[in-house]
Amino acid sequence: MLALGVVAAIIAMGLVARQFGFMTGVAVAIWVMWPFLHFWRVQRHNTFHPLTKSYKLSSQEIFVKLREILNETTYHFSDRWHVINADTEKNRIVAELRFVEEEDKFFDPGHPISRPEQVRRTLRFEALLLDIHEGALVQLDFSTRIDGLDQSACDSLVTNLVDTIDTVLGVGVPITTPMSYKLPAPPWWIFLLTGVCLIGGSFLIQALVLILSPIFFAVLIALIFGYEIEELLESVAGMYVAAIELMLAKGAAFLAAQGIGLKDDHKRPQRPSLPRW
Repeated sequence: MLALGVVAAIIAMGLVARQFGFMTGVAVAIWVMWPFLHFWRVQRHNTFHPLTKSYKLSSQEIFVKLREILNETTYHFSDRWHVINADTEKNRIVAELRFVEEEDKFFDPGHPISRPEQVRRTLRFEALLLDIHEGALVQLDFSTRIDGLDQSACDSLVTNLVDTIDTVLGVGVPITTPMSYKLPAPPWWIFLLTGVCLIGGSFLIQALVLILSPIFFAVLIALIFGYEIEELLESVAGMYVAAIELMLAKGAAFLAAQGIGLKDDHKRPQRPSLPRW
């Protein structure tokens, strides 16, 4: 998703910069990139923090099964999970997986082309179990320490391990809900950069370009990859609504502050004028 957003942002910047200038193209690229960046963050959060589920097994049975899964799972023929903590009283398991991969290194001084480099990956697993009336709750959390540029190097390992746990434990009932993909209001620096880019040109035309570009690329991506057009457009519309609400709130706060200042100035006693002779 993040790579797709980078490609869409580059294409948008190239198309707009040719007609409206480089800075306008940069602003459009940021507006196009922002939804993809948000979707990528939400997707990673939901991947590394799966839903808490209830299973029709006791916490002791789940504890033993999780230990067996960690002991039997191997990667790259020799890399295994190392259990750091297995507390039966608190029903908590903490384990780490460390391995080394080759990654192409770019922009290395003295080497005009890329060259392979050994980089270290560390994936941390934590499981917390809680007994309930008809079974137990299982909460899983993952975190990573990744060297190199590929920050998603452990995503597939997390997904495969979660699928294996679901298969071994059986069908679980989700207790929590995943993080929503609804777009929040964009950060303040997007508005600042947009304002800077709109100075010195046709404000109306450039504003229309900034507003319509995310909608155009949302429809294009939906047609190419088979996503629901209505969901993407609804998400983009939610971003606009949140942005408008944020600007109105900031404007109202500013006007209120100015109004209080004028009222205070009006009540301030005036200095008497000197008589003219």
